[in-house]
Amino acid sequence: MKSMMTMKATARRGAWMVLVCALVAGALVTQAPAQAEAQSRGSVLNQGRFEVGVNAAGVLSRSTIAPEDGDEVELRSSYFNPNIFFGYTVIPKLQVKLLAGYQGIGTESNGVTLQDSNALSVVLQSAYHIPVEREFSLYGGIGLGGYFGSTQRPFTVTDQDGALREVVGDNSTNGFIFQAMLGALVEPNDKLTLRAGLRFDTLRGSETPEEENAEILSELTSTNLQVLIEFSIGFRFGG
Repeated sequence: MKSMMTMKATARRGAWMVLVCALVAGALVTQAPAQAEAQSRGSVLNQGRFEVGVNAAGVLSRSTIAPEDGDEVELRSSYFNPNIFFGYTVIPKLQVKLLAGYQGIGTESNGVTLQDSNALSVVLQSAYHIPVEREFSLYGGIGLGGYFGSTQRPFTVTDQDGALREVVGDNSTNGFIFQAMLGALVEPNDKLTLRAGLRFDTLRGSETPEEENAEILSELTSTNLQVLIEFSIGFRFGG
């Protein structure tokens, strides 16, 4: 009797092992076509893939200040940064990008220009992607780069005779850019990539007055913090 119970227990264990092996084999068989499809589709997340495209980030803001004993003041600001980019996936899901483009920053108060900056920016970005569905991923990353160009600002200066006059300074400007990004990637077909998300830019730089105003204006240090909406479209190849 004891021997028969041992044989039944052994048979049950064997049946469970066969069932587990069958389930594992079924999962592997089911997973294989999906992996082959992903490889043949050539996702930009695959190691060795290249990508080229265009990117634009920007924001517009408006605020109104209404003091109790004064006139209403309206402030408007804008930041626009279109780029072309080239990307490469160094390891699966991790992509680096080189972006080059135009950077424009404007600030107005009651229609009077307080800042008008135009510059060329170059940034190196790195982003890690988390696949959610076959054609959809989330990403987060950082960027570091620089910019150089010119900035126009109005200044009120005092002449030698004590009179006040307004001067519009055309200053040369340059500085560093630090970025942080969060967003989503969609790959609708074998070549196209679409991205949308938020980008947080910190610009830290200096402004040097033009030679004709060097005696009446001093060098400035400027800091700009921006939260931008970012979109891009790209095409992937290679790998």
